[in-house]
Amino acid sequence: MNTITIPLSDAIYSKVKEITEFENISIENFASSAVSEKLAVFISAKEFFKKRLTPVTKEEFEQILAQVPDVEPPEYDRL
Repeated sequence: MNTITIPLSDAIYSKVKEITEFENISIENFASSAVSEKLAVFISAKEFFKKRLTPVTKEEFEQILAQVPDVEPPEYDRL
């Protein structure tokens, strides 16, 4: 098992402490669970997109890009 130190703002730490005391669990268990849940989301998303991915050649990719209109974006969508 590895140990890490994570800096948290006072507001986040305070809320985590409140929840862990109410749930009667350690902050370490809470953090470990949160990291595990986030990891599961990333792994699930990666697998989802990997299954949907259709390999294309560079030429096919350029053909797809060529279909995108060469126009200025609407005002609300400008950087």
